[in-house]
Amino acid sequence: MLLPSDRLSPRSPAQLDERARAVYDRIIASRSQGRTSPFPLTAADGALVGPFNAMVTAPHVGGPLAELGAALRYQGQLSGRARELAILTVAARNDSAFEWQSHVGIARNLGITDDVIDAIAGGVEPSVLADPVERTVVSATTSLVAGSELTDGEYEELARLIGEEAVIELVVLVGYYELLARLLRVFRVAG
Repeated sequence: MLLPSDRLSPRSPAQLDERARAVYDRIIASRSQGRTSPFPLTAADGALVGPFNAMVTAPHVGGPLAELGAALRYQGQLSGRARELAILTVAARNDSAFEWQSHVGIARNLGITDDVIDAIAGGVEPSVLADPVERTVVSATTSLVAGSELTDGEYEELARLIGEEAVIELVVLVGYYELLARLLRVFRVAG
């Protein structure tokens, strides 16, 4: 069950000004165009949950942030599996229950096994990943979340496997989900 934030009041659509309502509408639209969300985006009163409530609370930064998230999720070059493995790695390393709960179902729907999910949850790079791209994405994400830059060898291997444009996408994806994890922690949004 998703709980309200201890620090940030939920805002129903009726409570939103014009700018905030425009961000709200974009968030809902970007996540519902022919897609079913594996987690609820709104509470019973229509207020956005998780990091999305912060986005409508500060629409001048929340709007661009929501657009970045939609671009990473729906317009990126990374495969869905590689993207979700990276997101789960960020969520696990940041102890972000909301991100974890929101994305573990997506990962399972993409065929990522419980063995892999459990390894990531336990802070272990899953050795059972057969795909070299997925293994390398998890390894690179682990390095990035640990605060290190990629070594020359890590960068070269990642760029060889996914290309430079997708490397940029992965670095931005990791930063985006780390930012969401921070929003969730600061505003004490429960998972």
